[in-house]
Amino acid sequence: MTWLDSDNRYGLVSRAIHWLMAAFLIFMLLSEVWMEAFEEIGGSSGMPLHQGIGLGLGALLVLRLFWRLVNWGQIRPPERWRMAARLGHIALYGLMFALPLTGLFTTLGSGHGLHPFGLTLIERGPEIEWMEEIGEDAHEVMANLLWFVLAGHVLAALLHHHVVGDNTLRRMA
Repeated sequence: MTWLDSDNRYGLVSRAIHWLMAAFLIFMLLSEVWMEAFEEIGGSSGMPLHQGIGLGLGALLVLRLFWRLVNWGQIRPPERWRMAARLGHIALYGLMFALPLTGLFTTLGSGHGLHPFGLTLIERGPEIEWMEEIGEDAHEVMANLLWFVLAGHVLAALLHHHVVGDNTLRRMA
């Protein structure tokens, strides 16, 4: 098993980052459900966990982009799929980059401060209503768009593997 990508398989680091991000993204996209459960069961907010995982996803994204520079992938999509793959990845990475920023914008606007995993990074401050509303609306719209982009990503991987027959899933497993 190799750390770097090869011509026919993604390396260990690329696969680990990919699947960690996938698991955390699904967890975060379902956060509306589990955050309500936190409040109903224990009366506590799930926001510190949501913020912490959101920051973790942001850090994983930066690591992934750095790894991409160091390990300029060997695996390239066929020419006829290259533009679609590029646009899909731009949408995916753009949303993954923008979501933590809109979350931070919402948090700062709410005046609640930033407390990932209960650690205070930004103290409480004054509420800035317009900032909170714009951030919250943008955050929600982008999260919903991310569902569709992720569905397209999964569908493309399944089509490549089962229809095109290029073993995409094996290369990433």
